[in-house]
Amino acid sequence: MTHYYDICWTLYRSNTTFDFIDYVLLGDGDKPTIMRERGAKYSKIRKLRQIRLFRLANLCIFKLTRRDLWREYAIKQLAGLTQKQVEQLAGDFADNHLSKLKISKIWEKIQTDGDNYLLSSTIEPIAKAVSQQIGNCPYKATTLEYEDDTLTGKICNDLLSCKISDDGMPSGDYSICTDNLTDINLIVKAKEATIVTYDNKQRWLRLLKQYFPQSQSDRNIKIEFIECKEKRY
Repeated sequence: MTHYYDICWTLYRSNTTFDFIDYVLLGDGDKPTIMRERGAKYSKIRKLRQIRLFRLANLCIFKLTRRDLWREYAIKQLAGLTQKQVEQLAGDFADNHLSKLKISKIWEKIQTDGDNYLLSSTIEPIAKAVSQQIGNCPYKATTLEYEDDTLTGKICNDLLSCKISDDGMPSGDYSICTDNLTDINLIVKAKEATIVTYDNKQRWLRLLKQYFPQSQSDRNIKIEFIECKEKRY
């Protein structure tokens, strides 16, 4: 049985795309000069994300267009990095930053499961780095555009609003581990589901009741909740 795992807020207490870009632009240590030059401007604009009105406006735009403009801006800051550079930075990020943010219960599970598959809207260099920590398991993530082996700052295939379309659903038995309500299309057809919650378990229960009106004992799926006390950002 294949075991699908989300990455952000599931394997780690982190929005890995934004945290990686913060790591590259604002963190200490060696980094390409072009990233140091962008860091000061990015730091000022990044403060807008703390303003509630800005976040609400960005959310409304996303609901209308399925585009996260702040995320697109942040990813644009990676333009100019070579594939080798961004993958090296992603590896350092996974080893030095994400390793401190692991959700232990999920990692205990992934280390005992066999056929693991990472399925996440994080950017591909991060998914690749995380995959290498789990024995080079296969992964699917948001892909970035390269020209002559250099990042353009644009997204090729964004999985943010939908990781797998209905006609691309896995065949055979599988399990899924996620914190995303938008993964309900994967959960309803899974054999097992592990759901990571952040003060939103009741919202999950209401959503599940829509798809599984029968009692837990009558369902053809085993569902487990893992509750985290931290707040998502």
